[in-house]
Amino acid sequence: YAQVKQIFHAVVDLPSNERNEYLNQHCAGRDDVRSEVETLLLHHDPATIVVDSGSVVTHIVDHRVEQDDALAHLSPSFVAELLELLRVRLVGLASLLLAAMVVSLLVTLISPAFRVQWNQIGVIPALLACLICLRGRWSLSLVQMRCLEAVIMTTVCVLLTTGDVYEMMRASDERNIPDLVGASTWSFMRWSVLILVYGLFVPNAGKRAAMILFPVAMVPYAIRYAVRWGDPLVDAVLTEWAYDRPLPMPFFAAAAAVYASHLFFTNRIATYRARHFAQYRLGRLLGKGGMGEVYEARHNLLKRSCAIKLIR
Repeated sequence: YAQVKQIFHAVVDLPSNERNEYLNQHCAGRDDVRSEVETLLLHHDPATIVVDSGSVVTHIVDHRVEQDDALAHLSPSFVAELLELLRVRLVGLASLLLAAMVVSLLVTLISPAFRVQWNQIGVIPALLACLICLRGRWSLSLVQMRCLEAVIMTTVCVLLTTGDVYEMMRASDERNIPDLVGASTWSFMRWSVLILVYGLFVPNAGKRAAMILFPVAMVPYAIRYAVRWGDPLVDAVLTEWAYDRPLPMPFFAAAAAVYASHLFFTNRIATYRARHFAQYRLGRLLGKGGMGEVYEARHNLLKRSCAIKLIR
């Protein structure tokens, strides 16, 4: 253990490539020593939470990790919690969207009043494949999680885009003004619901949520103006029925979703900090009195349970 302590202090401040070289050189033939040092390094949490003047967490950075590392800006323990939360939320998001697609397809097949959108048949297998990956037993990195998130959102966005264009062009060809106005109305509503669902389900910092959701909020406007540019009837009808000017629903939904994501993310940071006291991870509350509270805890390095009393 004296050798473990000496090696740990020697490598804790080194970049990852130099750290591996040092371990290979000084732990040759001592796999037990190397395993113990790597365990200490894994549970060593030197993350610095950077707070701006408004007491809002802007980013988390570990200056001892190389900046080209994909997870360099997150502490290992926070990454683990983020992965767990992100996986659960993406399972919920994929399940909700898949159920909505299946119900919508069944309704259109049963009721003659609705037209079948056959592109839903391509979206359902994509969502099902993402759900199987998320529900599987294999571990997924943060990058893989974000890729699955992108696949889920991209397939649904493509479905909404093609559906909006088809409905507006069909109503224009049939010179059906009520259907044309209805298609435009439902377009804004569907995109607004999708934006709100994403903001509530997927954990993001406020900046990342804004970078994703505000461009998505522009999509229904881009669809509308593209169709108007190619069809004079659509242009005339939608100009007359300018109902969305006082309150642009997609952008209002995006602003609400970004604010909700910001609140959820900062609360997640606060919860993470509250549950980690020095080298201890706090658990359930055992009791409280006039001077403080006693918590069940676990030491990250010793892997032992203990009780911690926090004085008010």
